[in-house]
Amino acid sequence: MDNKKRTKGFKKDFQVEELLQLLDNNLSSVEEKLIEEHKSTAYPPIFIFGCARSGTTVLHQYLIQNIKCIYPSNFISRFYYAPYVGGLYYKLFTELDERDELLGNFEEEKQDFFSSDLGKTSGIHSPNEFWYFWRKHFPINKKGTIDKKNIDKLEANIFLKSIFGLQNLFDGPFITKGMIANNCIEFLENLFSKAIFIVIRRDLFANAKSLYKARLDYFNDPEEWYSFYPRDKKNYVELGPEEQVVRQVLDTNQEIEESLNRCESSRAIKISYTEFCRSPQNVLGMLQEIDKSIQITAKPVPTSFKIREKKGLPDGADEVIKKEIEHIIRK
Repeated sequence: MDNKKRTKGFKKDFQVEELLQLLDNNLSSVEEKLIEEHKSTAYPPIFIFGCARSGTTVLHQYLIQNIKCIYPSNFISRFYYAPYVGGLYYKLFTELDERDELLGNFEEEKQDFFSSDLGKTSGIHSPNEFWYFWRKHFPINKKGTIDKKNIDKLEANIFLKSIFGLQNLFDGPFITKGMIANNCIEFLENLFSKAIFIVIRRDLFANAKSLYKARLDYFNDPEEWYSFYPRDKKNYVELGPEEQVVRQVLDTNQEIEESLNRCESSRAIKISYTEFCRSPQNVLGMLQEIDKSIQITAKPVPTSFKIREKKGLPDGADEVIKKEIEHIIRK
């Protein structure tokens, strides 16, 4: 997404980018040496899939709060080039910091843990989307997702060992969003034999409305595309923004379904946003049925979430979206 077109709160800081690149150039080789011994793990990585604005963030937050795990926190995300190195520092600064001299206690952040702004969270311990990590190790196509035809096996192996290393270090599964790989879930299945895939879907109208609102918040322009393209960009150029967001939801869900159909279904979980909000603990039970190594807290919290619905959009865009849905369904 073009940095110049982003609203102020979502623009990249180029000083940060330069510093991260400097660290990448110097610490990536250290990471590769440290993770070389991590060729196996007792735990499954858990990948979350879904269309943007479908509930992936709140699902991610809920899982990491109620499962003994490791995840890409905002702290570890700064080490996207060497996440295992980041994990070592994170463990040193948190679990092994008995006097709370450094990063503080994760428990202190739980009160505001379920807040986010277009997937962005605040606080050292809060989850990060971690797209930089994926982009470092996999080629990216014009849609913004993984170019599965040109994946480098050596880079994929480094990706795998970094996750194995984190799982072994923190004695639990690695839980992360995986929407950048919506088109190639089967590749992840082949890479990680124990991987678990969770797909969340939201009501079409609510999801499309939320995507439209995201365009306004992120770009202040409904004509600008937000998140990944599920199909070639040319398929959406001639469409109005209201139809674009509807097609984005439908096409993304279809892309995920097609990719899942090429996988072993026994390690996939499908849930709706509404069902999750009403009884989020159900997904924990489904995860443990698949893999008994997953350790769940005695009393998962919260017991439910308020189902968020966007208010009316500017210039009656929500009514246009509703008409586009009705038109598509009638075809």
